[in-house]
Amino acid sequence: MGTLREKIEDGASALGYSVVRSDGVTSLRRGEQVVVLSMGPRRLSVRVDDAERLPRSRLSQNGIAIGDISIRLASANSIVSGRERHDPTANELIGDWRVYGVRPKELLTTIHDELVRQGLRGGGVWDPARDSTMPHWMCEASSIGRFVKAYATEGDNCVNLQVIVVE
Repeated sequence: MGTLREKIEDGASALGYSVVRSDGVTSLRRGEQVVVLSMGPRRLSVRVDDAERLPRSRLSQNGIAIGDISIRLASANSIVSGRERHDPTANELIGDWRVYGVRPKELLTTIHDELVRQGLRGGGVWDPARDSTMPHWMCEASSIGRFVKAYATEGDNCVNLQVIVVE
């Protein structure tokens, strides 16, 4: 008789979900559907992200666009739209893309520099933590009333990019 976590993981696997487990967190993925389970000794938190129901992230002529921000990514070979989410309670937009032909740090340095050129104050570009189980690069920029953060992780022959804009 397994734990609740093991039962959920086994059931999800039987339904075609891939299962990734880390300390206290299980991620279940099938296509664009993601279920994240966070478990503690007396709690279970479930987040479901059914991206197939969300609109596509936008592309601009030479890069990406989110909200009223357009970011030129001339060094990328190609960019594939992911999904865009909007949290009206937090005034937050989140966009996802797959970017080909560029390394994560180079991509985030370009995004940071583009945001600074558009008048935001640069916050920096950071490498992954040394002991990170899922290495991600990060950059930030802000202005009065706006905060932009971008994350990049290495994918299969691409960089997975997520940009968050908080107004």
